[in-house]
Amino acid sequence: MIKNIIFDIGGVLLEYNPKTYLDKLNIEESKRKILNDIIFHNSKRRDCLNGFINNSQLIRYLRR
Repeated sequence: MIKNIIFDIGGVLLEYNPKTYLDKLNIEESKRKILNDIIFHNSKRRDCLNGFINNSQLIRYLRR
C-alpha cells in the first residue's frame, strides 16, 4: 500500500530560475540584486523550504 507520494517539481515539472522571475518584474538591474538576495538567498526562506517555519511566517519576515 502506498502511503505517500513526493513530487520533486523543481527543475522537472516547473522551471526554477530566480533570474527569470525577477526579469518579469521589469525593475532596475541594481534593485534585482537586492531582491534576489532578500527573496532567494535568505536563511528564512530555507527555513520555510525545510518546514521549520510556514509561508505566513516567511511573508511576515520578508515584509519587514
